[in-house]
Amino acid sequence: MPVTYPICLPLKPSTNQLVFKKQSAVSTSVAPSSFKAQSYVWPGQGWMVDATWPPGVRSRMEPLVAALSSLNGGEGSVLLRDNSNVSSQNTSLAANINRLVVNGASQTGYDLNIKNAIALQALFKAGDWIQLGGKNLLAKTQVFNDALWIKNTLTVTDNSAAAPTGTFDGTTAALCAPSGTDSYLYQYFQPPGRWGHTFSFWGKKNVSGQLGLLVRVSNNFGTTLAQSVVVLNNTSWQRFSLPFFPQDGTLCVAQIGGGSTWPTGQNCLLWGAQVDPVPYLQEYRPAVATAYSKQYELYKVINDVYSDNSGNATVTLWPKLRTSPLDGEAVTWNSALGRFALVSGDDWSIDSTDVYGMQSTFVEDQRP
Repeated sequence: MPVTYPICLPLKPSTNQLVFKKQSAVSTSVAPSSFKAQSYVWPGQGWMVDATWPPGVRSRMEPLVAALSSLNGGEGSVLLRDNSNVSSQNTSLAANINRLVVNGASQTGYDLNIKNAIALQALFKAGDWIQLGGKNLLAKTQVFNDALWIKNTLTVTDNSAAAPTGTFDGTTAALCAPSGTDSYLYQYFQPPGRWGHTFSFWGKKNVSGQLGLLVRVSNNFGTTLAQSVVVLNNTSWQRFSLPFFPQDGTLCVAQIGGGSTWPTGQNCLLWGAQVDPVPYLQEYRPAVATAYSKQYELYKVINDVYSDNSGNATVTLWPKLRTSPLDGEAVTWNSALGRFALVSGDDWSIDSTDVYGMQSTFVEDQRP
């Protein structure tokens, strides 16, 4: 299977140190006689990351060696995050999960206008990470009655109830009514690689009681890659996630229901299906994210951010916006990722006890 970039590195071994470096194309000249200084500022800005992994034996380190080798030096790209700070410093920001999006197209510079927050709330803190861009591998994520969702003894009625995020964005949930003893629906998708992916969706029971519902991801040959039984209730929306690892280059199937877990009368509401091509659960992106203008751009929040009485806010970032984001583009702060290219360190050392050592340097990949 050919390598598709960007890749994700194996979850294990995890780095034991990441050094983030800000690079700015700024120079200063000082007059030798008066010591008066003048600065020259050019547009270039970017991240550099030095990564160090703890020593390990062959079985632990070779998957990392293989992943870095697949980058072919600086040809490929890899997704990296700050492993020690994977969410906001503001724990109450969780109330705005899956709500925050870009407010208006054609934005440039250091300020990003966002919308749809809960009014008059503290949002980001200075020093938080955010990500713009990303991808949802599913082609249909809210319209479950579409033909791309293949159904067995299941009647789906879209636009049947408010979405778990409310009604602010005009999206609504689908009502799924089973009419057999083994109802389910599924959608095909193409994983870009063999690293970890995450399937997720929102669910709620539409009748009294609870329902244990099978969730499964399999490959095109019917081999189960991961499965779990999740419990839906009728009192609140819940977001369920299932991590999995594709095994080959074939299509995969994301399935909800089956295994005789979804019988007649157990109606449910579904919304926001997503397959992240990363081993982390991130904010929901509708299917239009396939047309988004960015690929995993990583930014640092410079100021504390608060929403106004309309749920709007302005976030000051470093670096400047790479390209103008689209109106409605998702703003991600859970496991915010950036796209990087390898500068050095796809080699490794092996000592006399067969213990490996590895260090690598990456630079932000600003290629289209």
